[in-house]
Amino acid sequence: MTSTIPVPVQPDFWWQWLCQRMTHIPGGTRLALMATQALYRHGWRRAPVGRSPDGFSFFVQPGSHVDWPLFLYNTYEREVHDCIQKMLQPEAVFCDVGANVGCFTLLAAPLVGERGLVLGFEPQPDAFRRLQANLGLNHFDNVRLFPLALGAKEGEIGLYDGGANWTHCASVYPSKWHEHCSRIPVRMAALDALLEQAQIRRVDLIKIDVEGAELDVLTGATQCLRRCKPKLIIEINPTTMTAGGWRWGNLRDFLSPFGYRLCRLLDGGRIETLAPDLNIEVFTLVAV
Repeated sequence: MTSTIPVPVQPDFWWQWLCQRMTHIPGGTRLALMATQALYRHGWRRAPVGRSPDGFSFFVQPGSHVDWPLFLYNTYEREVHDCIQKMLQPEAVFCDVGANVGCFTLLAAPLVGERGLVLGFEPQPDAFRRLQANLGLNHFDNVRLFPLALGAKEGEIGLYDGGANWTHCASVYPSKWHEHCSRIPVRMAALDALLEQAQIRRVDLIKIDVEGAELDVLTGATQCLRRCKPKLIIEINPTTMTAGGWRWGNLRDFLSPFGYRLCRLLDGGRIETLAPDLNIEVFTLVAV
């Protein structure tokens, strides 16, 4: 059972509403950030709590590139959000690989329902602590969290850590964004082995956002891909992809034998089939 953390959230929700109104005036977004940071440090002396339009609550790190947009604008990676809403059905099993602080983990929990299951994987220590805290704010008993990096095999690996506001950039492969980042040891496991240990025979959807290690994650999940053929949502970034030592064609060639059709994710959760000569930029891939 997950426990509910006793936090007086009603004033926080009023503050969130006020901050959202501030964004409609010139300079209001910066004012909202400065005021929230001041309250965080000298008033509440704890992270404020926000509420998502989907009904879950979450702690906010002011200025974070993940939960701050959700707090201020009611959205974070809207196209991924809409795609997950469309693809997940009751009783489904969802793997959130690179769960960060849980925006999509918490979104998925009520979608799959009590008889479904959500598995959240996050190796960055600060993000994982916040992920655990966010789960504790909500009444979800169908979520399991793992402080792990997923890859091709089990072991220990170095993670380049960008700090509290840059948890979304943590990566096992250093790129230009990691020049001044510390490197910390984290545990790595293969998804196939974890599913076997937990006796989980069904997976319906996997979201992967791991800053260059996407192909490694899939390499450690070949049994799952073959047996379950889950739908895949994968963030593609040319910088992190290059740092990871692979190209767009490697991913296409890897997934092709499993019978996947590759699509690009558009606004509203819509998808379009990718052209073979795609000039790759940052985008989200869907494999169905």
